[in-house]
Amino acid sequence: MSPEYFTKIGYLKKTKGVRGDIYLWIEAPFVNCFEQVPFVSIRINGDYVPFFIENLLGSEGEYIVKFDDIHNPEDARKLTGCGLYISKEQWETCAASSDTFVDKHLAFRDYRIIADGYPEDMFIQKITEYPAHLMAEVTTGEQHKLIPFIEEWILEIHHDQKQITMDLPEGL
Repeated sequence: MSPEYFTKIGYLKKTKGVRGDIYLWIEAPFVNCFEQVPFVSIRINGDYVPFFIENLLGSEGEYIVKFDDIHNPEDARKLTGCGLYISKEQWETCAASSDTFVDKHLAFRDYRIIADGYPEDMFIQKITEYPAHLMAEVTTGEQHKLIPFIEEWILEIHHDQKQITMDLPEGL
């Protein structure tokens, strides 16, 4: 599958013990989803290879994982430094099952923002959590802009059309 189908959520740090356990780190916005998925993909030589999670210990982004097919430190060592990925489908499932707005925002990549007085070709590339609130990085043709992604400004979300109607103030 192509790289666009996957989202990087963290990376494998170093091995632990004799069973093939591995320390890993997960980026903050992905922690809730990571704890729900039965497998992750690891990019090896350009391919995304699925690894099922046998055991998981830790919290808040720092974990020790035991994968089903890794049984010794030598095999685990080959994976250290590799990125951890989940598919868009896994992401959308996690976001749809979440009750929090912050978790749901992660599924909005490639959605079009519709707002009066703004270009019609605004597409979300990513959403980043800033101290004050979430910001959507959007493209409008060749330009990149940051738009506050504030729940109160969102009027409608049409998942089937991948569109978000917002009430944005003038001059952003």
